[in-house]
Amino acid sequence: MTVVGQRPAVGQRPAVGSAVGSAVGSRPGRNWRRWGRYALTSVVATAVSEVTLLAVYGEHLLSASVAAVVASLAGTVPSYAMSRFWIWPEADRRRPGRQAAGFWLVGLVSLGASSLLTGVAAANAPSGHAAHVAVAGVAYVGTYGVLWVLKFVVYQRLLFRPAPVVSQRSPALSAGSRQFSAARRRRRADVLRKSRPSYVRAPPLLDARNDEPG
Repeated sequence: MTVVGQRPAVGQRPAVGSAVGSAVGSRPGRNWRRWGRYALTSVVATAVSEVTLLAVYGEHLLSASVAAVVASLAGTVPSYAMSRFWIWPEADRRRPGRQAAGFWLVGLVSLGASSLLTGVAAANAPSGHAAHVAVAGVAYVGTYGVLWVLKFVVYQRLLFRPAPVVSQRSPALSAGSRQFSAARRRRRADVLRKSRPSYVRAPPLLDARNDEPG
């Protein structure tokens, strides 16, 4: 594993994805920019949903309830694209189908939860049409705000996590590392051999008298 700010070893790939992904939460500036992009994405998705709702319901193509569902699904398309490629560009790209399905599932659960909680709040509101409308409006806004934050946490922690980087040595880099290590050992051996004293380096001389025939 490569530490941020540390030079990777020979033959080891720097863990770019893991380093960036782990540092996102620890950088306040980066985190605030991500929240800002998330808010802008919500505005764009809401605008697309509103235009779709007015188009299909205004032309009497669908009923109000069905038009609302179609509008919500239409707003999910730019929301997913901007979340995947703009808010979390470092997300894992190996399984886009699973990410898209998870994103749509989170959106549907959020829609169902907001509708259910708003209905429960309106049903338990004080008597009177004005009170019902006020309670339903406050419940919807509050539920939407809580779910908006929870969806961000789910996207960042689960759905759009960076790809895990496994530091592996490729065969070419491993062979190059071995050759480099062998050359370095040879150079070190040459330096040690040249630095030895002459009486250690030179072989002992044979006594000429021992070589004479008797």
